[in-house]
Amino acid sequence: MKKAIAILAAVAAIAACSVSPNTEREDTQRVQDQQAHYAKVQPIPYFDFSMDRDTLIQIYKAKNEARQTHSVVTSQGTGAVLWECPSIGFPIPVDTQLTNPVQMIRDPWVSGSQVVEQPEPNGLFSSKNTDATYVQCVAPDGTVSPVYTEQKVTTFPFPVKIVDGQIVRDGEASITLDIKSGSEGVAPAASPAP
Repeated sequence: MKKAIAILAAVAAIAACSVSPNTEREDTQRVQDQQAHYAKVQPIPYFDFSMDRDTLIQIYKAKNEARQTHSVVTSQGTGAVLWECPSIGFPIPVDTQLTNPVQMIRDPWVSGSQVVEQPEPNGLFSSKNTDATYVQCVAPDGTVSPVYTEQKVTTFPFPVKIVDGQIVRDGEASITLDIKSGSEGVAPAASPAP
């Protein structure tokens, strides 16, 4: 009787294994078919101009020029202003790295090379994990000191002051963006599909 139960259990296990991969393959094929249909009837858009890309390029350039900014650190729990300082540039997340944090690994089971991250245009490997940052605070004598904080930091491209616990703009911006034609809600000219 025990042998019969063991054989029956083994047959059931084998049958379950053969059904599961087929079901998964069918589901995978159905999803791929659905995506292929969407690609035909709702293709992704193709633009001559990207306002987001242009804006990010302008921000990268401004960050690299050590522009004057103003940083305000607030409590994560209450949002109350804890401290503020004139600053240079934008805060740098503490886990930003100078070297590639991903290593090249050759896997004998996978042909070709593994994908590795590449640095941002500023030469750094950007943070993906932390709120902790270094703020480059400027002292009254003009010296710049890095301040480490794990609180929320907001950095403004213009001077601010704190009035009754509120952040108030107090001067002209050191960084402004040039909004280009085609990015103001006007559709750019259509392009042929690539």
